Amino acid sequence: MKMEGAKRLGEPKVCKRMDLVCQRMLNQGFLKVERYHNLCQKQVKAQLPRRESERRNHSLARHADILAAVETRLSLLNMTFMKYVDSNLCCFIPGKVIDEIYRVLRYVNSTKAPQRAHEVLQELRDISSMAMEYFDEKIVPILKRKLPGSDVSGRLIAAAPGTFFSGFELSVFVLLDTSSGKRDRVTLNSLMFGEERDVIN
Repeated sequence: MKMEGAKRLGEPKVCKRMDLVCQRMLNQGFLKVERYHNLCQKQVKAQLPRRESERRNHSLARHADILAAVETRLSLLNMTFMKYVDSNLCCFIPGKVIDEIYRVLRYVNSTKAPQRAHEVLQELRDISSMAMEYFDEKIVPILKRKLPGSDVSGRLIAAAPGTFFSGFELSVFVLLDTSSGKRDRVTLNSLMFGEERDVIN
């Protein structure tokens, strides 16, 4: 399991216990990459001069720029996902983003003269932006029905233990249609492409 990247943890699993383990690993993975980033940033800042004018020409200036940009990206991801993770409505979905953040941080730590921040962070910005946009547009409206104090006509039924989502392909919700009394399994593919939902009798 340790040899698998976070992206692999988000792939569909048959075993419910394995699903729960992967959910936990994805959530912990995001928290760990935040701590690793904080450590990297502290180490770089400790070596930078205090004067802003001197920092610009310092050999670690690009390292600091990249880490600052990663910090912004982590903050956006935190604001987007962690409210729902903390409410146990989902896990931290985009495992591929965790892998990419680790790649960037390791690159910064191992390179004396890194490329400019926009070049290093292009992939991270692309995949994290896509993940956040999709989550906000397609998943959050459904999750909000589950939040305390919500008042909706259709009730969101919690998925079976082990059901979670990552990337853009898993079954994520079981909804109760109050008019028919039937439960529908909604997949991200059906949300994206308008495919028919599987009815659970």
